[in-house]
Amino acid sequence: MDTRAPLLAALGLLAACAGPTASLEGVRDLLDDRLQSAHLDPAHLQRRDSDDDELASDLNGLLGGPIDADAAVQIALLNNRGLRASMTELDVALADLRGARRVRNPDAEISALFPTEGNESAALEFSLLVDLSDLARVGLRAGVADAEYERARVMAAAAALDLAYETRIAFAGLLAAQQNVTLWNEVVVTFRAAWESAEAMREAGNVPQLDVAQEHALYEESRLQLATAELEVLDRREDLNVLLGLTGAQVDWTTVATLAPPATSDPELETVERIAMDRSLELAAGQHRLRALTRRVGLERTRGALPALHAGVLAERAAGEWEIGPVLEVELPLFDQGQGAIGRVQAELAMALHRYEDLAIRVRSGVRRARNRYVVARERANFIRETLVPAREEVLRQALFQYNAMNMGVFQLLRAKRSHVEALQARVMAERDYWVARIALEQILAGRLVDAPELSGAMPMGGNEGGGH
Repeated sequence: MDTRAPLLAALGLLAACAGPTASLEGVRDLLDDRLQSAHLDPAHLQRRDSDDDELASDLNGLLGGPIDADAAVQIALLNNRGLRASMTELDVALADLRGARRVRNPDAEISALFPTEGNESAALEFSLLVDLSDLARVGLRAGVADAEYERARVMAAAAALDLAYETRIAFAGLLAAQQNVTLWNEVVVTFRAAWESAEAMREAGNVPQLDVAQEHALYEESRLQLATAELEVLDRREDLNVLLGLTGAQVDWTTVATLAPPATSDPELETVERIAMDRSLELAAGQHRLRALTRRVGLERTRGALPALHAGVLAERAAGEWEIGPVLEVELPLFDQGQGAIGRVQAELAMALHRYEDLAIRVRSGVRRARNRYVVARERANFIRETLVPAREEVLRQALFQYNAMNMGVFQLLRAKRSHVEALQARVMAERDYWVARIALEQILAGRLVDAPELSGAMPMGGNEGGGH
């Protein structure tokens, strides 16, 4: 399973999730930077301005045959409505940024006084005022909005990475569940053979009814476990249907391949903590939040020191003559110099700083925990695959040899088969744990903190091949 390709697919299809917007290019650039620093090939990054028909065509093409993990991530990035909403939120932040850079419109006022008697003409008054204090605060206000926009851009990139991560995890779980069903089918066949053999031997008077009842109970329990495993496959498929945004006839997709064995190369384990800190989107968002609040403090201080100040012109017509002159309006900060607003933003800044420091500690701890679980999952998967399964295969071969030589009964042979299948089941679970742990570690290295996955800890108990009836 190539775990890098889904992230590259996320870049290639990200533009299709929300339509052609200038803000979306910033998200692609942000993801591209992190992928390059992770030594991934960004050549797949291409701008695609697609309409609904083109998107539907791409989706149908991906669903036309069996899908793998890469195709699943492409479908999710193409079709998940939640991601589209996240991309649209970025456009909202961009609109706020553009609005913050605008100067407020001038205020215009016109009034007329009509005489109640006589032939005097009406007195007219016209004024046009510009808020100079607002004009002076445009740069500060735009700085706050710019920091908030950068934070929204980071969170939009995080939403894309999160969706790719969840899809890869869900797909690995589905493959493991499907393999588990196959193995439980083998267990059912083995237990049925054991039950039927016990029944035949009871009829011949070689075993008691208790042995037959025990084998029958094991067979029925295995059928129940098979049904549970089949339900697990259905649940995993529904999890993926939600992530992929599929409905109706689209849910009849099929998968290809099984879980791959552990990869031969590892992520940068020696420098994983430093890399995770450098690429962390959570920390980047926190930095933008701190920058926005710092600028808001300056903005509120300016409001207190520079109250509302309007300047313009006043034109007045009386007795048929026009008179024009300047006008100035100023707010007198006698009772309120903005202390409340300044204090509130300063408190928010202090809280954000403490949360940022707490986040940095959690990122460091999270990456160490993910690295440790990845190493353990890799070692366990390799041990089960390279040592335990071959050992059980050898036991099964020897049991079959002894059975053919009439030195072992059918029950010992079936127990050896059962233990071999249990070892195969443990290998599937161990490989699933390995890929989940690796995907989580790669997600952290790409810049998104996730909880370190719990390992299943499933190990086959094996049977007593030397026993008998």
